[in-house]
Amino acid sequence: MSILLSLSLSGVVLTLVLLALTRLLGRRLGRRWQYYVWGIVVLRLLLPIPGPGVLPAMPLPQAGAFGAVSETAEKSMSAGIPDNTNPSVPAGIPDHIGQSMPTRPSPVPQSAAWPLAGGVPDGGFIPAGTAAALSALLAGIWLAVAAVMFGKKLWNYRRALKLLRRNGNKTEAFREALSDACRDCGMKRLPQIWISPCVSSHAAVGLFQPMIAVPLDFSADQAYYVFLHEATHIRRRDALYKWTVEIAVCVHWFNPVVRLLRKEIARACELSCDEAVIRRLDGERKRIYGNVLLDTLRSHIAPSGAEMALPLSENAKWMKERLGEIMGFKRRSRGSAFAAAAVSAVLAGAAL
Repeated sequence: MSILLSLSLSGVVLTLVLLALTRLLGRRLGRRWQYYVWGIVVLRLLLPIPGPGVLPAMPLPQAGAFGAVSETAEKSMSAGIPDNTNPSVPAGIPDHIGQSMPTRPSPVPQSAAWPLAGGVPDGGFIPAGTAAALSALLAGIWLAVAAVMFGKKLWNYRRALKLLRRNGNKTEAFREALSDACRDCGMKRLPQIWISPCVSSHAAVGLFQPMIAVPLDFSADQAYYVFLHEATHIRRRDALYKWTVEIAVCVHWFNPVVRLLRKEIARACELSCDEAVIRRLDGERKRIYGNVLLDTLRSHIAPSGAEMALPLSENAKWMKERLGEIMGFKRRSRGSAFAAAAVSAVLAGAAL
């Protein structure tokens, strides 16, 4: 448990540091950097690698430590006390006076020194049996809560996928637009397209066999831009990244900062995906892409329980930020790329 607490505490420090850095340097270093640099914190939370973030262990005094102290004190006391034998008594002094001189005290039994505990407790101040039982209890509670949380997320996700497949159908109606979008984003294998009444907004779902789910009123005019966005998510394997984040959230469920971490990664995910999309678009097509985002804002996000889905929008505030990023997009210089790599290397070295 001490390793877990140490990892969690170091994760808090890294999260706060990165939160400040992304707010100050996010636009200058690029949204892609902002998205992937959070992975350093996720690795710090999940990998028990000794490093600066790990707190030093503070072991309790071991069994016998008090006995060693008593023995040392006993030797110190006896060094300055004369023996009770007659040869140590100066000449001319009667023997009965020498016999009345202080004698070397006999060591106190450990059982008398610790009458309530039956001797020195094994493991220092806390009996070994009690410490082990307490540690096992805490570990059991932590593991049970983490397992229940992760199991619930997995069950909800599988339920959402089954609901999508049960009530939806594969469609080839937008195959040409999907092919163009996948080609433009560098994706060779085309995902399936499912149209379903269970979704109110388009989203990429699935980890190993990803698909793109679209609502019944999906517009063919927006198909290319929607598929370009969702195909970018699939090509970057953002679902795998988000599942890793969810594992970290479940492992460190007692730490409220991990929920802030999840929110920041979700925000950076969409901003970086928008950045990747608009790199391939000219001025007019950027405007069309922005209109697609606005149309999505008027609908709702992915179906309830689909926590690992990657919806195109979340809320009005977030959408406003995304539209501002699209309109004010500027290509990063080589200096910005070098600075992003340098900052990432420093953070990774400090964390891992």
